[in-house]
Amino acid sequence: MKNTAFQRFLSALCALVLTLTLVPAARAAGTPVASNNARRNHYNWYAQAVASHLVANASGGLTRVEALNNKEIVVEDYSPSFALLSQRKLSCELAYYGGFFAGQSYNFFVFGQHNEGESDSVEVVRVVKYDKNWNRLGHASLYGGNTTIPFRATSLRCAEAGGMLYIHTGHEMYASSDGKNHQANMNIVVRQSDMQITETGCRVGGYSNYVSHSFNQYIIADSQGNIVTANQGDAYPRALVIHKIPGVAGSGSMTSSQTVSVQTERFEGANGDNQTNVCLGGLTETSTGYLMAYTQRKTGAYSDQIKLAYISKDSFGNGGALQIRQLTNNPDIASYSSKIEANPVLAPTGPSSGWILWNSLGSYVYPDDRPLLGLRYAAYSADGSVGPVQKLNKVAPLSDCQPIYYNGKTVWYTTENSAPVFYSLDASGLTATPANGAPSPVTGEPERTPAPIGSLSFTDVPATHWAYDDIARAVSLGAVSGYDDGSFRPGSPVTLAEFALMLGRVFYPDELERFQANPKYAGKPWYVSVCDMGDATAYHWLNGPDTIKDRNNDFKVFHNIKLNRFHLANAANAVYNDYKERVHYTELEYLESQITDFVETDSIWESSRWQYALTCIHIGLLSTMPDGSFSGEKLVTRAEACAVINRLYSMTNS
Repeated sequence: MKNTAFQRFLSALCALVLTLTLVPAARAAGTPVASNNARRNHYNWYAQAVASHLVANASGGLTRVEALNNKEIVVEDYSPSFALLSQRKLSCELAYYGGFFAGQSYNFFVFGQHNEGESDSVEVVRVVKYDKNWNRLGHASLYGGNTTIPFRATSLRCAEAGGMLYIHTGHEMYASSDGKNHQANMNIVVRQSDMQITETGCRVGGYSNYVSHSFNQYIIADSQGNIVTANQGDAYPRALVIHKIPGVAGSGSMTSSQTVSVQTERFEGANGDNQTNVCLGGLTETSTGYLMAYTQRKTGAYSDQIKLAYISKDSFGNGGALQIRQLTNNPDIASYSSKIEANPVLAPTGPSSGWILWNSLGSYVYPDDRPLLGLRYAAYSADGSVGPVQKLNKVAPLSDCQPIYYNGKTVWYTTENSAPVFYSLDASGLTATPANGAPSPVTGEPERTPAPIGSLSFTDVPATHWAYDDIARAVSLGAVSGYDDGSFRPGSPVTLAEFALMLGRVFYPDELERFQANPKYAGKPWYVSVCDMGDATAYHWLNGPDTIKDRNNDFKVFHNIKLNRFHLANAANAVYNDYKERVHYTELEYLESQITDFVETDSIWESSRWQYALTCIHIGLLSTMPDGSFSGEKLVTRAEACAVINRLYSMTNS
């Protein structure tokens, strides 16, 4: 009798302990958890689990849900002004985090684990149900599922309708007859009330929206009762494809013999080649159709194109094709400009409008140096038409947090080894608000306006002088001034230090002021701080090839050396790269035969000064002499320096 009572007590105690471990306590507001999700929406071939989520909560605020790794999930509640209110952490229940979905009544997490032994008794996917207060209510398990690796090289997204949860992801399958484990997309349908799996699509070609290989997936339950999916395929088909499974939303199934599809043009390359040069960025429904956003880079081209594909609901299944709009003006032919446009994001603000957003990232020529060039965004309409592209330079990285429409604004958050920064976008512009901080408008780098041409009173620069306008512009820019005797001396040579001062005044005024004000330069010649600034700014142009740097002599060498055309090309090329983008060397090869004094080498990279010269000719900043030579050793005059600075200013201001 005593043993039985004791056993009952132990059972009750164990049940209580289990219950307590599954109900994480919310902690009072403190410091937001730091992470790094910036640009995590950008990928090359394969997508990945979406780790960052932002949802509106029942209290009128926002909830951040983010998987920090495959072990821990942070849940943080914020006020409408992005002040942290509470914080809790949940545990991943299996080895791998798959995704999260905030439903109307419940929250869901999806986890998975490997099954290399291809056993039908191994739990490969677990769908866990929480209430809106983060109490764990139950789970559904998929065993076997023709799966060796769930979420393999792919993402996971969900939709709901009629009390059913629809999960669309990818997996690596059991070995097929060829002995290989192939990858494809995968569907799981769960009844929310009792967490029973009502249907799975996991066999080879055995379900309505099968795509193989499929490296990114989107799913929506549309307003007409259809399930609509988008997939990025590399074989069957080798295209981006939208499937519409009619009338099944809320039925507990994703199977229909009436499924219809529409797809982009076939990607270049062989079936099964993982590199398609295309990345899917979003799918959404509008009042009249469906939109899909993506990047594409064709063979022989060197710039990513941002594209928006639209098909009307009336045309879907009636022979209609995708209407594809290209939003970027990078050429679709071989331009070697190597411009990276990160995967776009679709952020609907309602059934008739929304935003398409992306980051411009830099150059493939130097893969270890991809600066964030800034946020690009444009408004779209229900029919897929797009307004002007807005540019914010060197600011506002996107993340894998899908933007949501909240309090009349589009909102997302980004972390860069930091607490969240919340971005809010509407027609008036973009605002950034650090967690627990104050909002500030995001303007990026201010646009510079062309300098006006003023009148000159220099005694040696008459109105008929060939460089009169260039000198006038350079003076109005503050690049240069005259001498005490009233002259300008347009034909006098320029030293490296003097040219560094001109560049600093026009292109790096803040850096120049900071260097000149540094106490460590007190009592030293003027050119020491200026040359030090030039060495630290714009890809270190003063430290480039074919120049001599003498730190032990306080840059005196730059004060004495006269600027020649090689030096000029080196410096101008560096500033152009800093403001614009680097030019790929293959763009320059055709110029070699056109320059009479070009130094023959195995590669133009073996003589960097010729690379800079060819670059400046290619972009139109410099030209050859009448005899076809570059004449790199020819000294540059003050008038010529003014002309180059004005051209460079115009180029970097476009």
